[in-house]
Amino acid sequence: MPKRASAKRHAQAVFQIALDRGELDRWQGDLDTLAATFEEPQFKSVLESPKVRLDKKLDLVRTQLAELNPLALNLASLLVAKGRVGIAGDMAAAYRQLLDSHRGLEMVEVTTAVPLDEQSKNEIADQLKEAIGKEIVLSASVAPQIIGGLVIKMGDDLIDGSTRAKLTEMRRALVEQRT
Repeated sequence: MPKRASAKRHAQAVFQIALDRGELDRWQGDLDTLAATFEEPQFKSVLESPKVRLDKKLDLVRTQLAELNPLALNLASLLVAKGRVGIAGDMAAAYRQLLDSHRGLEMVEVTTAVPLDEQSKNEIADQLKEAIGKEIVLSASVAPQIIGGLVIKMGDDLIDGSTRAKLTEMRRALVEQRT
């Protein structure tokens, strides 16, 4: 099973539990702690080592993550037992997306060839808000290789309005026309 899909399914299950219990923010903190702990190189190498017995790994997790709520600690133990510690970071990110969506926020990444000024960022955010009906939290980055235009990433959706993409499409169409 692909790592990202598995992380997303786990995040959806955790989100439902957190929503039912009214612990949305607590779970985000617990998942962030879990992901950060599982990403520590020494800790991760112990958890992924076939030489360390499962009961020792679980004891280490319970000790290291004792401040987590009991259900989050059970989740951590499950991930260790199933050899899935690598999905913790993706799961925390997927949970954050679900939480933001629940709160009416949409995280949007905009990539342009040149830096955007604040007015341009606000205009893009306003247009996206009008189109999707959610508050937009926009982050902008620069990638000169796109030549011009912009690339918008919202969740799993990608809108490529870059000059590079248009030129690539024109080239493909010309090659098809010749054959």
